[in-house]
Amino acid sequence: MSYIDYAYYTDVYGGKNVPPDEFDRLSEIASMAVDAAVYCDIDVEADYMDDVKRATAYEVDTVYAYGGESVAYGESSANIVSEGLDDYSYHLSSAPSAASGGVVFCNGIPISPIVLSLLSKAGLRNRWVHAYDGDDADV
Repeated sequence: MSYIDYAYYTDVYGGKNVPPDEFDRLSEIASMAVDAAVYCDIDVEADYMDDVKRATAYEVDTVYAYGGESVAYGESSANIVSEGLDDYSYHLSSAPSAASGGVVFCNGIPISPIVLSLLSKAGLRNRWVHAYDGDDADV
């Protein structure tokens, strides 16, 4: 299930990168990436859905920028650290990482830092801990 449709992507978010014929599949992949990045189930009726929708729109652009549908199969362009053809060769010193300000990878899917920020703002990346002191009265 996708959290956004093409009308949301273009009209509300202002997206222009993804062609309409590729949007449905990328939106589905982006929604699954958002689900994987949170620590709880997303309630589509909750107040935080505006943040989830915006995060999904950003993630659609991220998935598109990193190779489109192929990222779902572990073939992200971010995995390429060197290439060559005849006398031409190019080598990166290392793959992009979150520490260098790049995207984070969740099970091989690139996730934009702004997506994680929006999900954190919505409280979907928090892990709540309750310390039990042995007294059932305050539980």
